[in-house]
Amino acid sequence: MPTLFYGEHQIPYTLKSSRRRRTLALQVNHLQQVTVLAPQRLSVPSIDRFLQARADWVIKKLHYFAEVGRQYPAKQYTQGESFLVRGKPCRLEVLVDPAYRRSKVERAGETLVVRVRSCERVEAAVRRWFKGEAAALAQEAVSRLAPKLGVYPKLIRIANQKRRWGSCSSRGHLRFNWRIAMMPEPIADYVVIHELAHMRVANHSAKFWSAVQTVLPDYKPRRSWLRANGMQFSVI
Repeated sequence: MPTLFYGEHQIPYTLKSSRRRRTLALQVNHLQQVTVLAPQRLSVPSIDRFLQARADWVIKKLHYFAEVGRQYPAKQYTQGESFLVRGKPCRLEVLVDPAYRRSKVERAGETLVVRVRSCERVEAAVRRWFKGEAAALAQEAVSRLAPKLGVYPKLIRIANQKRRWGSCSSRGHLRFNWRIAMMPEPIADYVVIHELAHMRVANHSAKFWSAVQTVLPDYKPRRSWLRANGMQFSVI
């Protein structure tokens, strides 16, 4: 793995080259992994100069995600672990029995009851359940909010998006991060209306925010809350 040397820092990174790329880009994620996206035939010295010029930013991001990791430790998907469901904490109750033919998750008040054949299946079962919850949440919110903007999406999908809560294509297809199922419902509504507004205005101009505000007059505190607290969902 290539390494960025900057002062006393040695930062390993992954290099992903593509014939389609025309510019260099940097990514640092919550796992403190650094990725460089580069045109396929760009020289190593050019990439190194690019990294040296942005090393301070990379180090700052790594420190930030290290602090986030201390604040929001990785989930263990074991008995008693706590997850947010629509903003409210629920604890896992894991029931293991080889006789279970398929994994099943049910919410019972403040508990997520997980029935699996083996402990190794818990994480996949919980994530699959959250994706189903996100699909139901997104469908309900779109049905309720879209008519207020006079837009009607052609397709709604739930995805494991790494850097976005949602996206809107030019064809009127909406995609939402499955982690919206963990958010308080007013925040999930903001995510949904944000993408619905993009069906009317593709950019983030004043016209776009005006469309958001027509449906959510208090969108600004919701947006601020998500910016301040969203990392707790991203790290899962």
